[in-house]
Amino acid sequence: NQIPDWLAQLANHPLLTAEEELQLGRQIQAGDQQAHQTLVLHNIRLACSVALKYRRQSLPLEDLVQEGCTGLMQAVSKYDYRWGVKFSTYATWWVRQSVRRALDRTGRTIRLPTHVREQLYRLEQIEVQLQQELQRHPYLHELDAEMELEVGEVRHICHLKGRMISLDQPLESQDSFLPLVEQIEDPNAELETTSLADLMDQQQVQILLSHLSRRQRQI
Repeated sequence: NQIPDWLAQLANHPLLTAEEELQLGRQIQAGDQQAHQTLVLHNIRLACSVALKYRRQSLPLEDLVQEGCTGLMQAVSKYDYRWGVKFSTYATWWVRQSVRRALDRTGRTIRLPTHVREQLYRLEQIEVQLQQELQRHPYLHELDAEMELEVGEVRHICHLKGRMISLDQPLESQDSFLPLVEQIEDPNAELETTSLADLMDQQQVQILLSHLSRRQRQI
């Protein structure tokens, strides 16, 4: 897939050397806001890289990148160069968490447990990877094997990918636009013919009872 020009330019800042990163870390600890901004700018490609992995989800790519940058700024604020951990390694978790939380807020009417969401994300990545390798859509048993799941578990996860639709969504009919709720059969509702037959039976019983004495009617 071609990367948009705006995204390529956004991620055009060169990677920092270990010494440059260390120096910025010291300046940030001293309260230097310019150093804070510089560390963010030179790691925007990390936010873009994570956002691209979720580009087929419910948010536009621009919004995904923005959410990734939000996580990146949080990582810069919490990072301590004295830990001896490369910043990008530390920041990846924050960026991914920010993007996923945004997707959870906007992508589903019914929220899924964290471990289920993780499986969905992993399944989508593996699905794309296998499709590129096999030059066709992978079969369920191939996805099961790649995800190291029991046979049939991927099918269950796939069901959770279904899109929610509103019952008020209009559907075009021959006469008018009727909402979806009007097209769905109520399994608990009585048929009109059944209701009419019950009413006629009740009327017939009343007619027959009218020919009996009061005692006979009670019996």
